[in-house]
Formats: sequence, structure tokens, C-alpha cells
Amino acid sequence: MLKTDVLNSVKEIVELLEEKDGENIVVLDMEDSELMVDYFVIVTGNSEPHRVALRDQVVRYLKDEDIPITFYDKGQSTDWMIIDAGIFIVHIFSEESREFYDYSHLSFFTSVPVKGSVKKRKVEVRKPNQTSTEVYFCVSGKYETVT
Repeated sequence: MLKTDVLNSVKEIVELLEEKDGENIVVLDMEDSELMVDYFVIVTGNSEPHRVALRDQVVRYLKDEDIPITFYDKGQSTDWMIIDAGIFIVHIFSEESREFYDYSHLSFFTSVPVKGSVKKRKVEVRKPNQTSTEVYFCVSGKYETVT
């Protein structure tokens, strides 16, 4: 999968998570980290059924797009669910677990929340420990790079 295809898939997953009312969505560009993954997508679900619905939506998308799933949590009662597509990993947290693990305060991560709404959204992707950011605006499903 090309880097642009990966980023487009991540953007579509962000949109799906927003449509399902995922909270505090963050995309981390992990390409320059020691981990063998391009992106982390982090989202908070407000209840167990909500987290399961978020997970099911992402898994359905990956299967529909023929993106291989390396692993995903199939259980119902967990505060932290992972969907590992190899090239990116989606982390679905309860609010309590997200505060406990709080990736955004680890020294090798820099997180930037995804802001806006489904119709108009600013998606920022930041590399760990760097200030440069790629910024995209989404209006009616079309992303445009901001220079």
C-alpha cells in the first residue's frame, strides 16, 4: 500500500469514527519512530457498547477495503481495544484508560486532536518530536492540503 493510500485510509477511518461520535480523535504519524507502523489513530468511546460499535465500524471498513487485519480485540468488556492493520493501529479507549495510558505525554509521541465536524474538519498529522504538521481540510468528503 502506498503512503498516500495509507493516509487516505486513515482519513476515512477518522471520518467513520466521527460519524459514530468517537471522542477526542488523535492521529499520530509514527513513521519516524522505532515502531513498525505508519500511524496510530486514537479515539475515546463513552461506554462499552459505544467502543464495540466503533471497533465494528473500523473492522467493517478494513474488510470492505481489503486491508488485512493483523489483530483486533474481539471481546466485549475491555477499556482498551486495538485494531492492528499492520500499517496503522486504531486504539479505542474508555475515558479512564485513555487518561491512564495517555500516549500524548510520552516523550516520543506528539499528538494533535482532530477538530471540526464531518462536513468541515481540520485533520492535523504530526510526527513525534517535530513541529512541522501536514494540515488537511475536509469539506464534503474531499481533503485538500493547506500550505
